Parts: sequence; structure tokens; C-alpha cells
Amino acid sequence: MNKRKRNPPPSEGGARGGVGRNISQVLTIYAEPQPSDPTPLSPPSRGGEILSSYERLAKSQGLLPVKVTPFYKKKIDEEIATLGHTGGPLYRAMYPVEERFTLRAPGEVRDWVDDRAHMPEGMNFLIQKYPDRMLFLPTSQCAAHCLYCFRQDVLSENKDRPEPGLDEKLEALLRHLRKHPQTREVILSGGDPLMLSAGDLEKVFAALRGVDTVTDIRVHSRAPVFAPAILSDSKLRLMAESRVRFVFHIIHPYEICEE
Repeated sequence: MNKRKRNPPPSEGGARGGVGRNISQVLTIYAEPQPSDPTPLSPPSRGGEILSSYERLAKSQGLLPVKVTPFYKKKIDEEIATLGHTGGPLYRAMYPVEERFTLRAPGEVRDWVDDRAHMPEGMNFLIQKYPDRMLFLPTSQCAAHCLYCFRQDVLSENKDRPEPGLDEKLEALLRHLRKHPQTREVILSGGDPLMLSAGDLEKVFAALRGVDTVTDIRVHSRAPVFAPAILSDSKLRLMAESRVRFVFHIIHPYEICEE
């Protein structure tokens, strides 16, 4: 097992815990891999070789290609420069490591969250697993592609064929809501809903506000982590006006910064 130093509590590391500081100042929780580590961490020089192998795997297995924004890439580059290897949390979230090819579990399936079993026939942008809430995927686009994404098969499928337009998706959503009046909450997921323009977001919110049985709207997004400018003032205003609950997807403190 890789031995790691513990993350200092606020009393040791400052009240902000490194938030907003240069990433090299908060990358102190990593120790160099010990000789007994079963899987040595790859040096930066191996990254290109592993990436090429993953690109071939992605094409054959219907996975999303590697996609990283320049803003997030800067964070990763600084992480690698500080650690001296590609075992950091930001790198592993976005780029493949050797374990991606060698680590396996019994009974693996593509759709391990069982999304497809809860989609109306022919509509892979609607998911309803619970009677009182449902997911609406207004777009298959993301600012970047997370390697751990559990919806890769659906999103890569949409990437390779024409996707219904937003108006068509909204019509299908409203028909579904009329047939299922017990649905009280609609959660915009994706793909990333913040990849929509402010105008398209307004269209979605207006349609949902027009459904009497829908009392709650939720938006889940990772886009602000990858490109903070995507979370514009106009989009924030639209969400506030529609009383939307906004959920950030943040996987590690290193992703939090002043931007």
C-alpha cells in the first residue's frame, strides 16, 4: 500500500487549508512511493506511451477520449512538477495510468449504475430510477472528460451519432412529466448542463417552471472546476430566478481556487 502523509488540519495548515493558494504549496500530503509499493507510480515520461494505449482502448471499447481544458491542464502540470510522477489526484482523474489496463473486478459491466434500464425507450436523455425525481440530460457535451465517468457508454454513443435537439428533448421531457405527475424534482445532469448557452438554460428552466407538479429543479456541474468562466453571471442569475439548487462536482481540494 502506498504510504501517504496525512492532510494537516486547519490548525496546522492554516484556516483556509490551502484553498486559493498555489497548488505546489498544498501538495505536501504526498510522499515518494516506498520500495514495497506493489505498483510504482509512473514518471512523467511514461505518460505519452500510456495515453497512446488508452486512445486505442477507448476506440475499441466505446470510451470517451481524453479531454482536458487548458485551465485544468495547468493545475495538472504543476502537480506533476511538484510530485515528480503522475500519481497525483488531478492527473489520475483525467489521464490513464497503468492500472487502467491491469486492474479488473469480477462481473464488470458497461452500465454498472443501471441507467439504461431506467430510460424510456429510444430516449437516452431521460433517466428515472425513483418515482419522485428524474434526470434530464440536455446535452452530451462536457468541458472535459473525467476518467471515472460512469456514463461513458451513453455519452460516447451520442458522440458518434446525431443527437436530438434541445427542443425535441424538452418536448419528450414534458410528455414524460405529464405521464408521471408524481415526479417532483428534475435534475439536470449530463454531459454538463452548464455547457448550454444562457439562452438554452433559460428555455429549460421556463419549460420546467410551467409544469405544476415539478417543485424542484437541480443542476449538477463540474464545468466550473475545468473552466470557471463557464459559470457566468447570466447563468447564475437564471438559476437564482428559477430557485435552482446548484451542485458543484468537486473531487479534491486541489481543484478549489480563487478563480
